[in-house]
Amino acid sequence: MKNVNLLWLRAAAVALFIAPLSVRGDIMGTTAASAATPAVGVDDLNFASTINVSYQNFCAFLLSGAQARFPTTNFTFAGFGNIGGLFPQIVSSDFNFSVYQPWVVNNFATATTGANFITDPSGRRVARQVQNQDVGGADVVINYTPRAGSTDPTSVNFLQAFVQNTNNNNPGFLTGPGTIDSAPGTPFYNRTAIAGNGTTRVMGTLTASPTSPAWMVDIPYRCESFSPIPGMPGANGARANCTGGVDDSLLSETQIFQTFVESNQTVYYNSALGDPYSRTPNGGVAQTWDVLYGGVQWGYSYSNMDVPEPGGLPLLGVALISSFLFGRRRRVGNPPQDSILAR
Repeated sequence: MKNVNLLWLRAAAVALFIAPLSVRGDIMGTTAASAATPAVGVDDLNFASTINVSYQNFCAFLLSGAQARFPTTNFTFAGFGNIGGLFPQIVSSDFNFSVYQPWVVNNFATATTGANFITDPSGRRVARQVQNQDVGGADVVINYTPRAGSTDPTSVNFLQAFVQNTNNNNPGFLTGPGTIDSAPGTPFYNRTAIAGNGTTRVMGTLTASPTSPAWMVDIPYRCESFSPIPGMPGANGARANCTGGVDDSLLSETQIFQTFVESNQTVYYNSALGDPYSRTPNGGVAQTWDVLYGGVQWGYSYSNMDVPEPGGLPLLGVALISSFLFGRRRRVGNPPQDSILAR
């Protein structure tokens, strides 16, 4: 059994953490931090909040994660170095979040009902299929729209990495290393997850245009019953729908994501030249580079606390009132339905 007073202090600390981070890039005000309405699942009161979204042009933990997992792939950030400097960066207005909302307890969809699910741009429902559990997370749909007449890439992938702090055991988590968020065999999120162009789902490289943006869907989440071992939420027998596992295993979780637009580019290298790298043939060897043009930082925090005994109800009231200071949003949609793989 958890100590209610200590858990309330932790929940308050988590809420404070979701204030805008001091990060590189522009804060994108249309995707400001918000909090879900606290709700009771199995036997706990659950809290979840998102952070302000910001535009990024470089991410150390994404690069370290990509290089560690895919050491034979050449990654470079647009605008940086003798290779990346050949490619202009994209701008923050190329990104838009059509869905960005925290949720707790329920995230499911059927043909006729559901709660906290996403309707993706193709019209299909996406959910984690958890009901009445001690759980929290965030619904996210990220859109990338290249500018007309610009050098913004139109053949793209999404490269996504995250860092996390579970049960406050990793307070320096923002420095990485990051975990690449993709299935085995590919660094790119959209190759095996839910993504597409315009109103069409595509499992592969995406084609974006000013009238048909590339997009991806994500629903990161954590259950109270998940194992606290980083990267192994089901190691203690917990299931993706939050049943099973061990009660009180996970008391708090913060995940911060960096999602970048990648485009495959050819660079020519000729060591005999004073400036050996070029985007056009220079008599040298052609090299293939994965150029990361720009991205967004986003994330969520989740915590839970035992439902207070009757004597603790005034404290519960304070917790609920405080949570509403962050505001909340909800978006629902229409069938058909689908499920997203668990992270």
